[in-house]
Amino acid sequence: MSKTGEFDLNFPGATIICDTLEKKRAILDYLNSKSPNFDLDLSTDNMQQTLERVIFNTTYLHEGRHLHDYLTAPLLMEHWFQKLLSLSLSVNALESFKHSSIHYKYLPLPFNQWLGLAQERKSELLQQKGISKNDVPFYDISAFREAASNELNKLSLFDKNLITAALSQIKLDEGNPILDSYNTDYSTRSFLESLAFAIQATEMVLRYGKKGVEIVDFVVRDKSFENFMSLGDKKRNGGKKIERSDYLGYTNYTSMFTYVYRFCYRNNVNQNSLYPFIAYMLFWGLCGDPKANASHALSPRNRLESFFHLDELGYDMELSKDETLYTLFRRPLDSFNSWDTIVRKAYLQHLTPVMIIQNGQFFPLSIISEGIDFRNYYSCVVQKGKELSLQLKLIGYHSLSNYINGIIGSMAYMADMMLSSASSYLYPEMYVKSFNQFVNVPFRFQFSNGITISQTEVMPNPDIIFDNGMIYKDGLRQHANSEVNYLLKSKDYIECKKYIDFCNVLFGNSLVEKPGSLIREMLPGIKPWFINV
Repeated sequence: MSKTGEFDLNFPGATIICDTLEKKRAILDYLNSKSPNFDLDLSTDNMQQTLERVIFNTTYLHEGRHLHDYLTAPLLMEHWFQKLLSLSLSVNALESFKHSSIHYKYLPLPFNQWLGLAQERKSELLQQKGISKNDVPFYDISAFREAASNELNKLSLFDKNLITAALSQIKLDEGNPILDSYNTDYSTRSFLESLAFAIQATEMVLRYGKKGVEIVDFVVRDKSFENFMSLGDKKRNGGKKIERSDYLGYTNYTSMFTYVYRFCYRNNVNQNSLYPFIAYMLFWGLCGDPKANASHALSPRNRLESFFHLDELGYDMELSKDETLYTLFRRPLDSFNSWDTIVRKAYLQHLTPVMIIQNGQFFPLSIISEGIDFRNYYSCVVQKGKELSLQLKLIGYHSLSNYINGIIGSMAYMADMMLSSASSYLYPEMYVKSFNQFVNVPFRFQFSNGITISQTEVMPNPDIIFDNGMIYKDGLRQHANSEVNYLLKSKDYIECKKYIDFCNVLFGNSLVEKPGSLIREMLPGIKPWFINV
């Protein structure tokens, strides 16, 4: 089975992948108002084909949940805000370049990696290339880390902004457990995928009834480990990393789900409450306090493992009692803070480290952070985000200001919802039935395998945007009797995409085909130099 969708933080929405003629026909029927959605027909007796079509039909909800989690879970919100900060700072550098008297011949890329190199290594690379130190920004990062404000203020405005942007990205890269992404371990990404799977599975059951139950059971029991052995062999014997291009099947999507499922079984959690409990548990793993500034302690896996080993420390969380689950489901934020307090206290009092295995090695669990003040944290992020948006507007970058303002406004909207009724978001069935009450999920169709759709095949519609081979819309109404809250707009992303691409090229996160051309366009007179470190 091929991938049906993707999510990344550059485009705040769902990417739906169209790689067959059958999917193209369904999408055309939707775009031309012949169908309220782009669902595939399920009239087949083949279980594998039915599964693939159901997965495609529920991909929008799966990817949409990723978006909503990044707007609500503190660890993910912090990561997204830091990316927006790096984007804003990179544009400040771009703006100051226009008025700078210093023009370098080369810009080493990724610049954050260049800045982080030891001075000796920088000199070595320059010598190999035959470039003078005066031809590139040549600075010692330690000077800025020790006394950033004083040292940075001595530099030209362009250098100051460029280095400030790089320092922001370095901080993001060094301190965020998001970076354990594409693998089959219990990574942050596997938390996200398993959480989205719990929601997607609920949608399957609600939409397709008995057939949906059979499909979910088929995935959990038969498909969960289909790619595990082959991918493991690639890592162990081939010595290769698992990259974005590797399709992980259902392994990555269900690894944390099945892990928590086994914990529920051992602790006699009511079978009727399994999916809600798993969803709540996974979300709590993403709720460490980012201000604690302790990367490993914030790791979702560290948080969950700490909870799962409480019985070894003499604690009984009474998860077999329905009253415990009822309290969790009704007042999740209070329960989350209670869990934080209990888990932290337990490990502070326990003198012997609790060891777990990861990647074939033992390591001790870290003491988790204190419970987060959700109201204060949400308010702080939203306020800082509004300031970023305003600063960009004041220097004339209106499209980028609108892009950031849409994301921050969406965070504010979801924060209000979480503080007033978190259960409507965290309880899977309530979330699915209330999907349109949350922030809208823009989406785009990405075509592959030789499939394309031209504008001549689609009736004129101001709500449809064709751009660079993709088709964009601002949302899909899941339920006919509900309105969509259009806070995020595809247009805002498209209009500032070149700045997003510039930031990604600057910091080594770009997927654009010709990154060097983009640098030459945005920084005329400077040649990109892609270093190999």
